[in-house]
Amino acid sequence: EFTRRAFLNGKLDLLQAEAVADLIPSRSELQQKVAREQLAGALSRRINGLAAEMLDLLGLVEANIDFIEEGIETIDYDGAVTLARSQRERLTELLASVPLTRPFREGYRVGIAGPVNAGKSSLFNRLVGENRAIVTEVPGTTRDVLREPVVLGGLLFVLQDTAGLRETADRVE
Repeated sequence: EFTRRAFLNGKLDLLQAEAVADLIPSRSELQQKVAREQLAGALSRRINGLAAEMLDLLGLVEANIDFIEEGIETIDYDGAVTLARSQRERLTELLASVPLTRPFREGYRVGIAGPVNAGKSSLFNRLVGENRAIVTEVPGTTRDVLREPVVLGGLLFVLQDTAGLRETADRVE
């Protein structure tokens, strides 16, 4: 409610309001750090800087169009082309980072797969830090995929323990 009011009253922009929504469920220090930076306006400043440069360039282009009949040049063509190329590179870089945001927020999904009784569930339990998966010497114990979020190296992963891979006549497997 407070975030909504801040946004509606112009105290936060949309990216900052989204950062609050990212900060609340964050599970790792890195997620918290990125959300805090966005809340402080880091991404907004980048985007606003790009927009301001483009508006300046647009103003120069429009002025050049207005004064072209008088023979007054108001634009440095080489500088304008250099700025436009720089803008394109920075926008491309910014857009390239978009696909990384979803797994960063939701966790990188990691499937633990392999032959029956290879130790997949034991590894899963070890990484999770508790006995979530049943571990026995009986082949085919794991049938359903078990999922558990784990923070490793500051990143959120969603580990998925899967059934062993083998040929079987068992319809359930």
